[in-house]
This record gives sequence, C-alpha cells and structure tokens, in this order.
Amino acid sequence: MPDANSTEINPNAANPVVIDMPEHNPGQMGGTMRLGKRNTIFAANTPSILRQLYCKKDSVAERHRHRYEVNPRYVPDFEAAGMKFVGLYEYSNSELRAELAS
Repeated sequence: MPDANSTEINPNAANPVVIDMPEHNPGQMGGTMRLGKRNTIFAANTPSILRQLYCKKDSVAERHRHRYEVNPRYVPDFEAAGMKFVGLYEYSNSELRAELAS
C-alpha cells in the first residue's frame, strides 16, 4: 500500500493504517493510554492458532499499554491480503489480535 504509515510517525499520512486510539490525546501524554487488564473476545467460529494457544477460550484477559491501534478502515484490505483479525476489544470494535491466514 503506497504511503502507508502510522499517525505516530506521520499525523498527515495519506494511508494511516495505525491510528491514535480514541482515548489518546496526542497533546497530553499523561493518562491517555489504554492501560491495565483488558478482555479480548475471540471471533466465534473462526479458526485461530492464537485461540488454540489459549485453550480455545472465548476470551482472554491480558495487560495492555497502548496508544495506537489498527485503523478499522483498513481491516478489509489487510484481510484481503491474508491477515485475519481474530480478537476484538470487548468494549469496542478495536482489532486487538491478528494472525496470518494459514
């Protein structure tokens, strides 16, 4: 994808495939990260190596420390290129877990 970038590196990227999370305020660095234990819900009926590693659980809780996420606008493009998103953050449609299609 030409000109793909992250808004962290280039806020004016033509194709911002990685963007600031909604709760992140780039002008204020303190207290604007997605921190702490967060639940990831695995996609139902989607074969996933990652889900197998977690004993086929429906969800998993892990520690997070992020300010950026995959831009949902580009998820269909990534999936068409062979990446699959197998886990979502439980309170939004943020894609948290991805793997290459096998």
